[in-house]
Amino acid sequence: NLKEGDIVTGNIKSFTNFGAFVDIGGIDTLLHISDIAWHRIEKPQDVLHLNDKIKVKILKIDIQNEKVSVGLKQLFPHPWDSVENKYKKGKIFKCKIVNITNFGLFVELEPAVEGLIHISEISWKNENENLNKKFKIGQIIDAKVLEVNKDERKISMSIKKISDNPWETIKKKYPSGTKIKGKVTKIVPFGIFVNIEHGFDGLVHISDISWTKDIRNIKEIAKAGDEIEVVVLNIFPDEERAVLSIKHLTPNPYEKFKKGTITTCR
Repeated sequence: NLKEGDIVTGNIKSFTNFGAFVDIGGIDTLLHISDIAWHRIEKPQDVLHLNDKIKVKILKIDIQNEKVSVGLKQLFPHPWDSVENKYKKGKIFKCKIVNITNFGLFVELEPAVEGLIHISEISWKNENENLNKKFKIGQIIDAKVLEVNKDERKISMSIKKISDNPWETIKKKYPSGTKIKGKVTKIVPFGIFVNIEHGFDGLVHISDISWTKDIRNIKEIAKAGDEIEVVVLNIFPDEERAVLSIKHLTPNPYEKFKKGTITTCR
């Protein structure tokens, strides 16, 4: 009389470490631990009790092996079905840290719904933070929703974007054309990173090092720790980056050559 998809009432008969056995009128069925709740549980006894009367959904009937599998969570909508309505972009929510990795924090918004705070979204300052020293598992924090992807079941969140963007202040403090002296923090194949203020670096692209020289090896120009003078070309607060230049400290030598003029050359 039973078929897959039926909803029946049964009594919890016993527990194992992988689930619970439910009696549905003389037939012992298995309620696997993964089918008890949409969120992860450590053991069935965390949410169920012996002799409880519960409704379950028949998931599979194996006549040959005389086995019936049932589910409890299938009676309820998946929490991710409503995340787009509940967790709107730009809103701030309290969440619990459930995992700390070298690339960020995984936080629980509700059982079975987790988000990721990437390490780049922890602080506005460009610092190599040890997340294990700053946070702990189980800690409750506030975070802002940046993006929700229901299909991929991903929510991107941020701690730093709860506060104002300090790059706006940096842009006002160092308008285009400002000359500054700063320490070289990093040399990369495409340019030189220079410290503007504590925690805020700008990039001198390789094309902005010299008007005339073809730079092959940036390390011949500067090395980490050197203090060099640069000029601010532009600061983009939304992109959290500053464009700096060395060559713009001097006039562009090509500007004196106008079309049609006669010049002495060697």
